[in-house]
Amino acid sequence: MAAGSWPVTLALGPVRLVPLTWLGGFRLAVLHERNKDWLAPWEAGSRQPPQTSRPALDRRAYRRYATQLRRIARLGVALPWLIEWDRESVGHLTISQIAGGAICSGVLGYWVDKDFAGRGIVPAAVALAFDHAMGPVGLHRLEATIHPSNTRSLAVVTKLGFRDEGVRRRYLRVAGNWTDHRVFALTSEDVPEGMVRRWRNVCAASAAESGGWPEAPLKNRTGAASPGPTQER
Repeated sequence: MAAGSWPVTLALGPVRLVPLTWLGGFRLAVLHERNKDWLAPWEAGSRQPPQTSRPALDRRAYRRYATQLRRIARLGVALPWLIEWDRESVGHLTISQIAGGAICSGVLGYWVDKDFAGRGIVPAAVALAFDHAMGPVGLHRLEATIHPSNTRSLAVVTKLGFRDEGVRRRYLRVAGNWTDHRVFALTSEDVPEGMVRRWRNVCAASAAESGGWPEAPLKNRTGAASPGPTQER
């Protein structure tokens, strides 16, 4: 990973990607606990934060989880972010399995609170992460593997124009069973204009057709228009 590419906060209007910290690990675990039943059909066990019905008593477990992710981030093999909307933690996005050399690739994973799904927050977050990965991080390819029944995650990559590269048979163990996953990918050459610009164009086209929801994540709670993407270190 290129020097200076981590940690970094990325923002597009009210949508922010914030590097995971100890406190962020606790927020993530509480968020995951609230959404665990909603996420369970598609989530590999090894990717889950600690679970508890009494989160206030398990801060150390959440700190260990966040520390593990921060450690692999320092090693340059993952980029773990909290997704925020209007400064509220609403989800998780990670680029993992980062490889350099002749491969220069990473694997994208994401989820959002069920109460914020369908608002275009995740596509905006993915667009920010993609442009950072292809730019400062120096990757060439980013892929996502998605369970065929996970329609909301499939909608994200479809809106952003990811290429469907087929099925990986019995790829991940989910709920005790080895499950097939569809593979979607893009390279830097596929998006010469940048993913944030592509997403803005999608929003504009959808709004023109239907007065649509995709503009919502580009505005804050007051309805103020979004500035362009920004970075904070």
